Amino acid sequence: MYNHRALKRNISLFLLPCIILLLFQVFLFTNISVVNATSNSLQNQVDHGQRFIFKRPKPKPIKTTLLRFFTAWNPPIVKNIDALVNKYQDNPTTLLNSIKKIYNVKHFDGKPTKLQFNLIQFYMKHERKNLKNVPLILKSYKGKERLLKSKLENYYKGSTLILPSVKTTKKASSSGNVLKNLLNDAKKNKQTPTNLHYEDPKKVLEREKKKCCTLEWKSCKACQLKISVEMFCENNVGRYGCMKTNAAIAEETTKYHDKQKEERRKHLEQMDRQVEESKKNIKRQKEEKTKRAKRHTQLMQSHREQSEKEQRNGSLRNNSEKKQQRKKKNEMKKMRKGLMNKLQKAEKLSLNHLGNMWNIKKSK
Repeated sequence: MYNHRALKRNISLFLLPCIILLLFQVFLFTNISVVNATSNSLQNQVDHGQRFIFKRPKPKPIKTTLLRFFTAWNPPIVKNIDALVNKYQDNPTTLLNSIKKIYNVKHFDGKPTKLQFNLIQFYMKHERKNLKNVPLILKSYKGKERLLKSKLENYYKGSTLILPSVKTTKKASSSGNVLKNLLNDAKKNKQTPTNLHYEDPKKVLEREKKKCCTLEWKSCKACQLKISVEMFCENNVGRYGCMKTNAAIAEETTKYHDKQKEERRKHLEQMDRQVEESKKNIKRQKEEKTKRAKRHTQLMQSHREQSEKEQRNGSLRNNSEKKQQRKKKNEMKKMRKGLMNKLQKAEKLSLNHLGNMWNIKKSK
């Protein structure tokens, strides 16, 4: 029985490594076949002229991305794209990063909201420095667009900010009638869908059959007045997207520099006044200190003089009192001596009288 168990153990120990080796070889052969199949398929694709799978697509040129971006976000800057590209030929990444920071955009494929676009156009007319603050303004005034409009129109007098019209949708009566309502709306509104941007004035005019748009833009205003855009821009230089003349730009720069000079001059004058006031304050403090020191010395001298007078008067008084006391003592001594003499005399007399009386009695 013991030998039978030992044989079974030896056979199992021998067979186990053999089975493991066989399984490992099968696994290797299957992997090799899969790799060969994939390599053959890739080679066939290359032979037939197909594009390689892992090849990255070529990046788009900067000019096209900028054209797409500025037509959607800020159309007046489309004219200056060539100058920007020529300026930043060596380092285009800085240009793209600066645009992303100004418009607060992560990629150039997105499009702005109506209010955002109108705000950008508003600040392009009045203050281009505030283009960076457009997203913050929209966040802070979310749901308070009318308040924002009133504030901007009061600050920039003679200007108007157009708010987008909010479309109200009908609420469904029940969940089962939702599909029916959608189908009815589609039947009523048989308008063809368009991929046009809402703020592209030329395409808007073509789509609405030469109906003038109500935007604060040069083409819309020219359409309303039935004038060409060039004629409108001649009368409204620097407004509604019209370019300013070189003379106007030079005047603005001179005004800006003059304002800066005046502010600097006022600041320097204010600084000089502050310095003079500080000097006067220092002089006043010194004079007050000298006056206080003089008063202190005068008080100390007066106290000393008074103390000296009191000491003198006290010494004189003490001397006179001492003399009086001496006189009294001398008088008292004299009185005592007189009394003592009188007593002695009286004693002597009394003794003499007694002696006489005694002698008289004896003689009797």
